[in-house]
Amino acid sequence: MALTTIIGKQEWMVDNLDVVTFRNGDLIPEAKTNKDWIRLSDEKKPAWCYYDNDPLNGEKYGKLYNWYAVSDGRNLAPKGYRIPHDSDWDELIRFLGGFPTSGRMLKSRSGWTPITSCGTDLHGFTALPGGKRWIDGKFMFVGENAIFWSVSCQGPDTVSQRPGTHYDIDGGAGIWPNHLDKRAGFSVRCIRQNLLMPTHTDYIEKLGTISKRVFKLANYPSYCIYEDEWKDYFDNIFLPNLNRNLCRLRIAFMESAPKVKGVSLGNPNYIFDISTRYMAIKPGSDKYIDQWYKGVCNGLGLPIATCISKACALTILAQHNILLIDILPTHGIKLSSNERSKVVKSYIGSCDLVKINNAISSSLFALIPDCTNPKLTFCFSVPPTTASATFGTILPAGFIDLGNVNIGQGHAPSRHAVSKLFKIGF
Repeated sequence: MALTTIIGKQEWMVDNLDVVTFRNGDLIPEAKTNKDWIRLSDEKKPAWCYYDNDPLNGEKYGKLYNWYAVSDGRNLAPKGYRIPHDSDWDELIRFLGGFPTSGRMLKSRSGWTPITSCGTDLHGFTALPGGKRWIDGKFMFVGENAIFWSVSCQGPDTVSQRPGTHYDIDGGAGIWPNHLDKRAGFSVRCIRQNLLMPTHTDYIEKLGTISKRVFKLANYPSYCIYEDEWKDYFDNIFLPNLNRNLCRLRIAFMESAPKVKGVSLGNPNYIFDISTRYMAIKPGSDKYIDQWYKGVCNGLGLPIATCISKACALTILAQHNILLIDILPTHGIKLSSNERSKVVKSYIGSCDLVKINNAISSSLFALIPDCTNPKLTFCFSVPPTTASATFGTILPAGFIDLGNVNIGQGHAPSRHAVSKLFKIGF
């Protein structure tokens, strides 16, 4: 079974394709010489090769294929997978924050020349510089470029009619669409077909109805926007990226600070906002997600990207089973510390704790495998006037309270406090 990684809503193979047959069992011709490569490609026939015709390179980089192999109707991709289209690559790059910086996040942490051109491999894509084979049969750029085909192109021998024929990761930080001759040989990465996304659970609906009842905001113009955006985060980022092989669940309760024109005070810290989800984090204004992302990376020993989207940061948290729960949304209403405390007490007093416990147990716990001794922890990031004991009453028995990680004022956490969480068992 192929190893894969989930990035956003997509599931990608983590190795370059290395097959010698199409899905129906037909052999793909191997081009062992320059003459073979030129002949097969000129005849518009599928072909593959190892870089420098050396099988040892194949063990590391997989095979290089011409576009006629990639586009063949017998299917180069194994069952359950397909060759990515331009739109697939574009979605991946948009999720990672754009063309200029996404390449570094996709690159492997070693194997590039010079060593300073290695990447961070934030999502386990592990792009290796397998080079290419040009139309005359010559090999070039191994150790320097990772080049992947797209299947979107149509046309004669060249594909200048449509950019995006292949995507090139070079020694810099970017990944760039390009269009070269179909007779060239590039690496191939496959993407999973029809990755099914989970739907809303009873757990999510319970949070929404309770929050409505507490704040009496059923008709408030902005209310549904905030609830829907959190649900979208849960459905499309947390659930598909949850590591079901990691026998632990980490919950971080938070007080949101939404921003909607004419409603809020202009606080840009609402991290679930869909309209800014794929924009790069701005540490000064997006303090909440910036602090959580950096704190988690420090705590787990992961590299910290200098430019990363909110969606990418939330995905990295999800991959380590860290769920952010918007359990006390102020929805743009100005509240003093004392007022917040009153709201919290009102919130706790109105909760049907039995239903909440059942909902959490039946939904979230069902997502991780049965364990003899699962690790269940939670912390919170709300004003200091909110007592942690109130949160503990919401969760089923077995969760460990690891305290408050906010910076002492406002609702943003301290990344140093987040980092320390992992030393004490988060």
